[in-house]
Amino acid sequence: VVSTQSGPLRRGISTCVDKGFMYPDGNIFGMETKTSVIVQHSKQSCDYMYGEQYLYTSCTGQCSDTSCPLRNIPRYEVCPDQFPDRVGTIVNNEYLIFLTKSFGTVYSNRFFVCTDNKTCIDYSKVCDLVHDCDSALIPLL
Repeated sequence: VVSTQSGPLRRGISTCVDKGFMYPDGNIFGMETKTSVIVQHSKQSCDYMYGEQYLYTSCTGQCSDTSCPLRNIPRYEVCPDQFPDRVGTIVNNEYLIFLTKSFGTVYSNRFFVCTDNKTCIDYSKVCDLVHDCDSALIPLL
């Protein structure tokens, strides 16, 4: 039995908040919406979070014990061999980033850039950063 007025389910729903996420944050030409992320209203431990959940929770400032792992902006010149069909777009009228087709006609930049600037990893593989980035990331961890 689920109560919609005041039971545990209702309390759980009211403690969550919808936050928009985009990296880099700013005016990205051609991208009009941010990723909608539902996170707890208060900060929480992210010690046992992985993948996109960890990335989005930490990068929206909701982790009490870790910081956002995104350090390098996916500028147009990084990871050149990985995405030959990339599209460049400007951010804040300052610099170029790259986008790739992700869902039908939707373009996104869901990439973690390893410190070697040659390897980019989709957010869904964040739990494998040490393995996927190899030694290019180890100094950051």
